[in-house]
Amino acid sequence: YPPTPPLSDYSESRPLSPHEDMSDSQIPFLTLRISPLQSAVRGVACSIRHRHVPNFTLTASKKPQPIILHLLSREASKPSIASSARAIARTERRNSGLIVKDNFRLTVNNFESYLEGKNGLSPPDFMIIHPIHPSKYHRSPIELHGYPPWQIRLTEIYCNRFRKQYEARLMWFLPSHVSSTLLSSSLTEWEFREALDQFASAEFRLGK
Repeated sequence: YPPTPPLSDYSESRPLSPHEDMSDSQIPFLTLRISPLQSAVRGVACSIRHRHVPNFTLTASKKPQPIILHLLSREASKPSIASSARAIARTERRNSGLIVKDNFRLTVNNFESYLEGKNGLSPPDFMIIHPIHPSKYHRSPIELHGYPPWQIRLTEIYCNRFRKQYEARLMWFLPSHVSSTLLSSSLTEWEFREALDQFASAEFRLGK
């Protein structure tokens, strides 16, 4: 069979339905819902109850909510923002041929509702940056590794750059691929609790 050409992100000949809705275009990410455990809720209640957010309460009698886990790729970052802007432009160009109106202006609030709306990605309250390879802590600046930049303007970001610093110094003179293999590790429970403690004392100033 002849090779199949790759799909194009944008085409002038792309068919548009008269009933096309911009909200049907989804940001590419996978959502997992994890059933809550009552014991787990009691364990983290002391860590998040002091967060300085108005009208936020957590009691033992409240029904525990499921944990929602989003799995994202780099396609959900800047490429998704560009794709969303093209979708809005296509819809506006289609509507402008049917209705006579003033020049279209896309506001920040409208674009925000498109990215964070029904089919979008909600902004996170807290982010933990945990490099898999601690030996690279002091060799490169902190990176978000393609995380969507639009949703994190009010996110509390935590990164412990002094983790295993004494071990990382011993690996400075080794090749990067060797030292990274020796010091690679996942996020531990102690580090996760430490991050939650810092998040519990954070003050959120949303402005006017």
